[in-house]
Amino acid sequence: MIQAIFDAKDQQNPSGLFEGKSPRSDEQTVDSRDTECLLEIIDLFHESNYILPKRHYDQDLVKLDHGQYFLKEADAPWDKVDCVFAIGFYSNYFVKWALQQELGAYIEFDENNTRFRVRYYNQILEQSLWSDYYESNAGFDVGFLAKVPMQLPNNRVITAYFISGIENKSTRSMTSYLCQNWKAIADKYDVEQNLSVDNSPFVMVFKVNKSNLRELYCQQVVLIQ
Repeated sequence: MIQAIFDAKDQQNPSGLFEGKSPRSDEQTVDSRDTECLLEIIDLFHESNYILPKRHYDQDLVKLDHGQYFLKEADAPWDKVDCVFAIGFYSNYFVKWALQQELGAYIEFDENNTRFRVRYYNQILEQSLWSDYYESNAGFDVGFLAKVPMQLPNNRVITAYFISGIENKSTRSMTSYLCQNWKAIADKYDVEQNLSVDNSPFVMVFKVNKSNLRELYCQQVVLIQ
């Protein structure tokens, strides 16, 4: 499991600037809600496989250099990794790296306006198109749940799950949805391609009521072929 970590403010000078990256307002951070996401995934793995997943911080695995994100090969556990769960969105370096790799073929993040859109197959036009942008508003948060094969520096291909909300409320809600409906996700349907998800890679977009995190709506299902 990979979560974002942020640099702390100088306690002697609380008004000072962050030395490194800092979370935007209401984004997923290392707080109680982030811990709840981690615990739910741990419970899922323990109940299903009797194993405990390991937690890693994004900056221990990915470095930022001149606007580009690179996986660290030294001291990183890539040889022992078979599956990754990335929690959070645009402040998680692993997610940002993935957006520059395979994930970027299906999700485009507009950083200036804090919104995203997904690439889907349009049955009528018989071609791939970008959807309208998804963004949060006063009442609802949005995010995506994705399962995408990712290639590591050692050329191994692993399955990566992304639980990524614009704000941390949808991240929390989608984590619960994933853990409680693990097997039912296979029955989700890509209407445009007229295919069910089954065990294939996918991107799902959700809208979440900020006042009731149990109220979430699946806005779009995209099957990755």
